[in-house]
Amino acid sequence: MVEDNGERNEPVFIVDNSIRLNLEDTAFVSRTKKQHGLDFTPVNHTHLDSFIYWVVGEFPDAGINIVECADGNWFIAADHGTRFNDMRDVFVKDREQQPTPSFFPSEDAALSSAFSCIQLAFPVLESRDMKALYNEYLS
Repeated sequence: MVEDNGERNEPVFIVDNSIRLNLEDTAFVSRTKKQHGLDFTPVNHTHLDSFIYWVVGEFPDAGINIVECADGNWFIAADHGTRFNDMRDVFVKDREQQPTPSFFPSEDAALSSAFSCIQLAFPVLESRDMKALYNEYLS
């Protein structure tokens, strides 16, 4: 499905009801498929910045998402800010030294790595049990 995003007169492709890819993003995914034989077309994602907000009490200046791919793998993607940009397992679209994401076989594996990244980015959370907090956040 394609819709006008109303801002730049650039079509936006709706992958599911929550993921919007502009032409640059879809070209990036297509180019990566050709270059690396990987299909990491997103089919679902979870924003973890709202979880950080819930734990810390203020909206974070950086956020990450865990992203489910069409092939069943998962990856972690920088959403906004720069705190996560130099972390090995966090995919940053425009970072040349890591042209493809680090993939995880399950949502739990991606979350576990994402929790470690969050604790590095937000030292106040270093000693917290992130999995227990996340389960509480979801309930």
